[in-house]
Amino acid sequence: MKNLIFILLFFHAFSEIFSQSPFRVLVKDKVTNDPIAQAMVLIEELSLPEQMTDRHGMASYQNLPEDRKVIIHVRKKGYKPQKREAVANRALKGDNNIIFYLESANNPKPKTNVKSNIILNKSKYSKGRNIPEDDIDWWKFIKMKDVPGGSFFLGNVFKDEEEVKNYEQIGLYVTLQSYQIGTYEVTQEQWRIIMNYNPSHFSGCDQCPVENVSWNEIQEFLNRLNIKCPSANFRLPTEAEWEYAARGGGKKVRFGNEQNFLNPSEINVNPTESNKRDYSVLGQYRGKTIKVGSLDSPNFLRIHDMSGNVGEWCQDWFGAYLPSGLVLSADETVEFNVDVGLPAIKVKNPKGPETGTSKVVRGGAYDSGPADARVFKRFHLEPDRKSYNLGFRLARSL
Repeated sequence: MKNLIFILLFFHAFSEIFSQSPFRVLVKDKVTNDPIAQAMVLIEELSLPEQMTDRHGMASYQNLPEDRKVIIHVRKKGYKPQKREAVANRALKGDNNIIFYLESANNPKPKTNVKSNIILNKSKYSKGRNIPEDDIDWWKFIKMKDVPGGSFFLGNVFKDEEEVKNYEQIGLYVTLQSYQIGTYEVTQEQWRIIMNYNPSHFSGCDQCPVENVSWNEIQEFLNRLNIKCPSANFRLPTEAEWEYAARGGGKKVRFGNEQNFLNPSEINVNPTESNKRDYSVLGQYRGKTIKVGSLDSPNFLRIHDMSGNVGEWCQDWFGAYLPSGLVLSADETVEFNVDVGLPAIKVKNPKGPETGTSKVVRGGAYDSGPADARVFKRFHLEPDRKSYNLGFRLARSL
């Protein structure tokens, strides 16, 4: 006889697997990847010899008969219902933690150039374990955001700032074609799945950014990822792409959350007295990286953590925007930036110097002061350098 069990669950993605919770169902919005509160889960053909409990949004079953098939139905008002089969003996091993991605019943499916709502198809492995390729939907591995093309002045547009240095001076009026950039920094979990190890100093946090990786090591990560997703052609962002995205499409803003004033509750930096600036307030110094997107302070493009958490490697070799001694020919178009009072050369999709000794790093990190978390601040390091405060995010051309 069928036992129909209705469970109201508020689901949290990637919770740790409890030994007393061998069977777990997660429900998420297919487009936003956000958990769906109060989803109704109907489980059919399931006998419960002992008991069922509800703990932390997980349904827990004990002593399930092996090889017993169950059918799981998921419903939520405003979404298209789904159903899926599961087998009890796999659930006993904690190997059947199923994610349902519900599609809105009211809105048409969005058109995208790439399937890029990236998340693991099944969050069923404990920390530190590798996930077999058959269990991963590679097109749902990194969440990306579209960045519409446009033009902007690359460099510091706040001419009265005390931190303006020669390398921040505006020299280029940049036009970029549309591209995609990672919604979040690449996480420890994502790195481990591709590379089979976790180099991070602040390890044990799957959804924290991977750090302690060199520019050279990232190239190997990209090679392996692009073998899995050959049509994606993932890469690092150029310096111009990084700043344009950090400024929410080239806007006149200081920080990556599209604000001109830094609040440490919104950006993970070192906001102590010695780092205080007129455009910041004092606050908690966390002293470590935190989960990507956890401060929920994105910019207009809905991109998270472009200031703070970890510094981010870019593709470019480092160099001055305008090389010293540059002489412009008569037919070169020069744009004069009235706001900053500097000339700027018009360029399209710049990729930095052809050669160099160090690679660009942007964004500041958890141990940076507010001045170093500004979207104009430029760092540069040798490509084999590693640090606890160095990570990256992905980009791809459209």
